[in-house]
Amino acid sequence: MAQRKPKGGRTTPKGTRPGHLQPVSDSEFDESPIDSIIDDGARRILHEDRAIAAEMWASQMLGLFETLRGKSDKGKSELDNQDVPPFEEALLARCQQRRDRRSLIVAASLAGVLPPPLDSRAKTVVSQIRPHATGPAWLDAIGKTVPTRAWVATDVFGDQDALMVGFSRPGDSEEHGILALIDHNLSGQAKDAWLTDDFDGVVLGWKSDSDDHMHFDEIPVEDALTRFYAAMALSDLWNGDNELRTEDFAEHRALIWARFRQAGLGDGHPAESRDIPIREREKIVADFMSSKPALALRELLSDDDVELLSHYLVGLRCDYEGRPFRWSPTVVEIVLGDLAPRKLLLDSDQADALPSVLRAFVRFAAERTGLDSAFVNEILAAVVEVEPAFIDRMADPASAGPAKAMLAALQARGVDLTNADELRASMQELGPMKLPSRTGSSPTPDSAPAEIVEACQQTVIFSRVANLVGFYGTGRKLTQTGQPTLADARTLVELLGTTDCFDQRIGDRTFKTNSAAELVELSFTIAWACTSGALRPERTHTRLRATKSW
Repeated sequence: MAQRKPKGGRTTPKGTRPGHLQPVSDSEFDESPIDSIIDDGARRILHEDRAIAAEMWASQMLGLFETLRGKSDKGKSELDNQDVPPFEEALLARCQQRRDRRSLIVAASLAGVLPPPLDSRAKTVVSQIRPHATGPAWLDAIGKTVPTRAWVATDVFGDQDALMVGFSRPGDSEEHGILALIDHNLSGQAKDAWLTDDFDGVVLGWKSDSDDHMHFDEIPVEDALTRFYAAMALSDLWNGDNELRTEDFAEHRALIWARFRQAGLGDGHPAESRDIPIREREKIVADFMSSKPALALRELLSDDDVELLSHYLVGLRCDYEGRPFRWSPTVVEIVLGDLAPRKLLLDSDQADALPSVLRAFVRFAAERTGLDSAFVNEILAAVVEVEPAFIDRMADPASAGPAKAMLAALQARGVDLTNADELRASMQELGPMKLPSRTGSSPTPDSAPAEIVEACQQTVIFSRVANLVGFYGTGRKLTQTGQPTLADARTLVELLGTTDCFDQRIGDRTFKTNSAAELVELSFTIAWACTSGALRPERTHTRLRATKSW
């Protein structure tokens, strides 16, 4: 008699089920993986014998669960194609079955940091275990904190803020704190976040820091929590940038969100970025045009060019951060090294004039914000340093973004870009447009005159591209986000002679460089090499190699 096939798809043969799906029996000690988590976790928590240790363990465990549910190096979840139940539910279900002291401690720890609605589920499990087991005296203090005070450390350029918020438990003299490093050049997201049980020591360390580039001030707790909350929400929104964050961030994330809920701030969405109205932008440009820096510049350049270019600068800063008066060496690198070449359609004279207009606008902005002249000089020096690369990128059609490339193609056809009717008609009537080609498709240096080849070989960028070609050769590994590994990045910074710095130190804390994406000059150089056709990622985008045609 033929064996009937089971309905509903395949079944898992007995004995081949993965560890995280091993059955949880009613036996008190069945040595399942879930029991191991409960037993090991409870032992660790009881060893430290504090409520904060319980919350910290639970937060680390939730961070581990999120990692397992995330993506592996091969682009797939580590548990893809497996029947994965929610880890949190499995832990709580097993605690509910065991009803011993260790399961009580683990369930109470999870209840202190789990988001809704799982927190209610965990509290229900705790109430069901209590008649059968007793916990330490601090068990009821888990998840019960109040914010006490807050401080912020800000660099003079406004690139980054370090926020610190202290917390205590009712009736408890001990104070701990949550901290975040907020990067305003990354849309204001929290680049790092962690917990400290020595809040006074951290505050004292920042107060004693003598770096002229840092300001340290006490601020209202409500203000700090709101800013902290918005930065964490943005980080969740930009979760594809997790390579920019540390292990501390993943381990403390659940606990920090729990602190927000305990302070009356629920899980939510980032605050909308401020949209600067057109009238306000025009007022800024008008004020700049009548300022001393602009008046001096207008003796050398036409009023129309100065006004147009200042509009562009104000527009880029308003659109990408909403603070047109905030400038720094890093902002200069972002605007001249990336945004302007991608966004702005300028003729050669206007491109040559933009750095001069930027220098004048930086002086004007510094008058508005009261930035010290010594720091203004640092920004102006950055403009001088980035200017040659900016001019090169503006002349390279491959640097243009899609919108700029399309406008350039229309302009090449003789379309008046200032005439809206003509622009619409050309989009409707003209045939397919050929966008500017990559520079790699142009004649090779060997076909050019000898003196041009020699001049090219003496340029910094050509030398750097040649070094990149030699370094990548037949291929080297890329990270999940398409960046060089940190080991390769360190070698390349030294090999190419870029000005990128690793492991920035602010006060008494060192913020390690976690991704090559943070190394602006190296990233631009590799982008140039890829654009020129010297380097090319493999189809899987897991390796970068030199091209044979180069």
